[in-house]
Amino acid sequence: MTAERATSHLDDMVSARWLMEQTFPPLEYVVPGLIPEGLSLLAAPPKIGKSWMVLGLGLACASGGFAFGQLPVQRRPVLYLALEDGFRRLQSRLTALGVREAPDILHLKATIQPRATLATINEFMDLYDDHHPLVVVDTLGRAMPPVVANEPSYQRDYRITSALKSSCDSHRGSSLIVVHHTRKADSADFLDAVSGTQGIAGAADTVMVLKRARQERSAVLSVTSRDAREGTYALSLREPGIWVLDGSDV
Repeated sequence: MTAERATSHLDDMVSARWLMEQTFPPLEYVVPGLIPEGLSLLAAPPKIGKSWMVLGLGLACASGGFAFGQLPVQRRPVLYLALEDGFRRLQSRLTALGVREAPDILHLKATIQPRATLATINEFMDLYDDHHPLVVVDTLGRAMPPVVANEPSYQRDYRITSALKSSCDSHRGSSLIVVHHTRKADSADFLDAVSGTQGIAGAADTVMVLKRARQERSAVLSVTSRDAREGTYALSLREPGIWVLDGSDV
């Protein structure tokens, strides 16, 4: 009787030759050249317009319109988890953005059950698995599960953001944008501005940091990504909450 071969830790190893002979589907973009598929983190100080930004992006994607006023985006189903806003405010903002006939694939939730963030995201992505869905979580702090006893902060942050990334990785072409806050202190490296430990930014595929001085309309969006080109983009916040791309350094 032949004994079964023991499982090897090298079973999933491949050769470089095999890898180069494979054909993979092209990378999907939520916003061409700017926000690729996967987990993206948008960090900014409170009350400078980041919720308006992600609502506008979600509306553009669900409509197949233009992101930031000029970048054409592919139509896709969107779930916006607006965990800091109610339906009345969301209706008011959509009206202010000029919505008269809302796209039926733009979905909104203002509450989420405790410990159900991942389950909610995965259920939506399963529902639209063949249509490259986009989910927006606004904000990470509202979606965070309770602290595990004796778990270091870095491990907790990395564990949670890695789990969010896994939701995207298991649904090809899907995207998740998570809104987060920045620290009060300035830093030479904009990644250091992301609130929390480096475990939050480290697990994300793309990190975007938005800066705008109070009472000013001009802003800067700094982007770094595993897949998209790094860049710094000039934006303007126009009334009543419309973000428009002015230019970039790339």
